[in-house]
Amino acid sequence: MNEPREDLAGLTPDELFDRGRQHGMDRTNSGADGPAVTTAASFWVAEGGSRVCPVCRHTFRIGERVWVDHAVAGKPARVVHASRELPCHGETVEGGTDDPELAARFFAAVDASNPLKGGVRLKADSPQVAKLVHRVKCAGCGHSLRPLEVIVFCPCDPEKPRCRLAVHNDRARGVSCFDEWLTGRPLEHCPMSYRKRKP
Repeated sequence: MNEPREDLAGLTPDELFDRGRQHGMDRTNSGADGPAVTTAASFWVAEGGSRVCPVCRHTFRIGERVWVDHAVAGKPARVVHASRELPCHGETVEGGTDDPELAARFFAAVDASNPLKGGVRLKADSPQVAKLVHRVKCAGCGHSLRPLEVIVFCPCDPEKPRCRLAVHNDRARGVSCFDEWLTGRPLEHCPMSYRKRKP
């Protein structure tokens, strides 16, 4: 006879059912406490999920590593980031956390050799990413803006911004919302005021 898994011992039938349902919907993850990978079906981003890490307040993105502590005995589940970029779990992950100063210097060199046109690379102390209760989110994908990502202000007039609407434009980091938003044609109306743009 098989012994019950240690991490499932002591769970009520309802808690066991919830774990089984979560695993059935999200086959990438085992349903056990510990490391997991965010998928579109993961309970922390699917319908009804918080979608936001309780430690850093950044959104969870598809493919990101997280640490899951499932709901037990009436306590809600807790999911936090577990990556080098956002080590919210508090332990060394994947060989340690990135050196923010080294990363900033690297991207400064990249931008010096290939200047950004109509975009801004966010710094750790930029108002859009500084410690906030409610993170500023991209108007394209809805994910929180993070340090070292490139964004465009005022997508209808990036060269002469008239508003502070921010949209990702960073192909190297996998968030090219501005390019996707334009889809080969200019914006006819400002996405903030909905007024028709002057030619």
